[in-house]
Amino acid sequence: MERKATEKQMAYIQHLRKRQGEESMEIDGDLRFEEASQIISDLMGIPLKNTHRSKINEARLGMAMKECYKLWRRNGWQILTEHRQRFKEDVTKTYQLFTEIAQELGRQSQESEA
Repeated sequence: MERKATEKQMAYIQHLRKRQGEESMEIDGDLRFEEASQIISDLMGIPLKNTHRSKINEARLGMAMKECYKLWRRNGWQILTEHRQRFKEDVTKTYQLFTEIAQELGRQSQESEA
């Protein structure tokens, strides 16, 4: 049985749309939890894990990979063999950190304009 979207999710969707200057949207009462999560993710500009519709900022990902690669090579760690999975995790965490920073700066910019 599929979980329905929670009231908190529905309220947060409305809040995000309002904050972006969008009109409130009529939300279907049969909205599934996963669908609501995807809508929130899209509105926040944050890619969800394990979805085909996630939006990746390729420039930001490239920067995260480059920075992690430089650190790993400087320390002599092999990313293609024994530490492959750990390297991928570090790149992912770095990308997420860069995304958080960009979003925070975006919010600060919006607040200062208001």
